[in-house]
Formats: sequence, C-alpha cells, structure tokens
Amino acid sequence: MSELEIIIEVDEQDRPIGNRPRSEFAGAAHIHRTSHLLLLNPEGQLLLPKRPSIGKLYSGRSSFSAAGWVREGETYEQTLERQAQKELGIQLESHECLFTFRFTDEREDAFKTVYRSVHEGPFQFNPEDSESQQWVELGVLRSDLSRSPKQYSPPFVVAMKQYFDQNA
Repeated sequence: MSELEIIIEVDEQDRPIGNRPRSEFAGAAHIHRTSHLLLLNPEGQLLLPKRPSIGKLYSGRSSFSAAGWVREGETYEQTLERQAQKELGIQLESHECLFTFRFTDEREDAFKTVYRSVHEGPFQFNPEDSESQQWVELGVLRSDLSRSPKQYSPPFVVAMKQYFDQNA
C-alpha cells in the first residue's frame, strides 16, 4: 500500500463523491469500495489464503482468495482483475458477480462486491498479500466459520454467511 494510493470515496448509496489518499480512510473515517474474489478449483474447493501476520488489515486471519480497494478511475471489476494478477499471478478468464454488501467496523466502512471464479493455476502467490494458502472444501469451511470465526477476517465471515445462505 502506498500513502499516495488514491481511493474512490462513496456515499451511503455507493455513489462516488470524490477521491482521497488511502490513509484518510483509516478508522472508518470515510466510505470506500473493495472487490473480493472467491476462487474455486475445478473440484469446487475454495482457495483460502492467510493474511500476513503484521502490517495488514485483519492480520494473521484467513480471508478472500484475493481482494483490493477500488482506486480512482477503476470499477469493482477492474479492481478484481488487478488484484487477481497481483495476489495470485493469474488472469481471470471469467467471473461472476455474486453480491455487494456494506461492512462497517472500527477499522473500515466499505461497500464490498464479491465475485466467484474457477481457476486451476498455476499460481504465483504474492507474499505481501498472503503468508500461506490452502484449498478447503466449502462444507468444512462452513462448519469452521461457525466454530472459529475469529480465525477469519470479519468481512469474510459476513460474506460467506451470505454466500452460504444464497447457495444452500
């Protein structure tokens, strides 16, 4: 992340109202947008990375396959494609927009759009974005989210609940 990274600020209805340096969004001071990828392999397992232990939002927790803040001049979809390349070393051949939800806690206030795609690699994982990765069965993940939600980033927990509710 760069102090000079310029992020789209949005209003309560997810309409762009300006741009700000990313650092100004700390502590949920302003609403922003993020894109999130649920990447499945052909067997239907989810790629679940663990965020680095220091220096990242929700450090040390497992989260989305890839994710990123929507920058000035980008769409949610462009951000998704940029982050898939940056974090996983892949180009998405196709993807499906699943839903958008608003997430707010003491750290951030954001509209989060979640996408799903299938890819079998090969991958080039960026160590700045994840310290480890694993493929997990969705049924196992659903049970683990109920038993141990603190192992996961809070937005991921909320998104996966909505995903499982829609795909029951």
